[in-house]
Amino acid sequence: MTFMTRCMFFVLIGSAIGGQSNADESMPVQWGITPIPEAQATFPDLMTLILDTPYNATTKKLHDEKVASLIQFVDGNKVALLQQWMYCYASYVSKLELGRRSDVATAMQGLWVAFDVDFEDVAYAFYPLLEESDEKFRELLIPFVVRGTPQGSIDFGVYESILREELEQRGDVPVGLLRYMYAKKPGIAPLTIMGLDDPIFHGLKRELKIEKGDKNWPVPVYKELALPTYVSKAVVTQELEKLSQRPEWWVQLFVAEFAAQIPDASNEAILNNLSKSACPLVVEVLSDLVKHLTKTTK
Repeated sequence: MTFMTRCMFFVLIGSAIGGQSNADESMPVQWGITPIPEAQATFPDLMTLILDTPYNATTKKLHDEKVASLIQFVDGNKVALLQQWMYCYASYVSKLELGRRSDVATAMQGLWVAFDVDFEDVAYAFYPLLEESDEKFRELLIPFVVRGTPQGSIDFGVYESILREELEQRGDVPVGLLRYMYAKKPGIAPLTIMGLDDPIFHGLKRELKIEKGDKNWPVPVYKELALPTYVSKAVVTQELEKLSQRPEWWVQLFVAEFAAQIPDASNEAILNNLSKSACPLVVEVLSDLVKHLTKTTK
């Protein structure tokens, strides 16, 4: 990080937390996060120590003390700690130029090592924040939500656990997380959804020969317009039609996304059933699908 970037970083972060090191009780709730003033005042002190102070035994001691203070402010809750981190980050980083933003993001994310967080902590901390309507905030958040495997693909394992817990506890799934999953990997998200409620998807999984725990989606990537050769299109369409009649919005979205990937598997009854959905995400996907089908029939 350049000297000028560091100066900008500390001016902006100071402004974001009220320009003072003591607690500022006036900080607003934003992005669904209630700021802890003491934690927000500690972040810039800690970053100054990391970026501008030569490393030695004394600075290490101060660093460890400030990290310990942050952890104490949230009673050891790593999810809460990461949300406080995101509040601080989002409060000022959008004001930085794009190149500088990347430097600051890297520097701040380095704190995660000191916090001793893993991807599960990150997923549980950030998935509720995906519900926010502030698109600029979501753009800042999403790079930290992604988890890759050593092979370079996206790992939805923790998200599947989150969705299942939400479904069991609330009888529903979080819109923001599901929207993110379909946007990020539309070919993997349906497989994750089918793992949530086996009875609902039993007929479709049986025809697609998907076993419980399978992580390999047999259907080609987005909009390649083909089912595997061993699959009966008629059976798949029949199963999708049954699913399209269900009241759960996330099941309707599953059908819409599946049909968007494999339009040949849909029919008029499916489109008609989905057109009655009150879910904006279903309406959006269906609109794109209808436009696509209209073009292909001309």
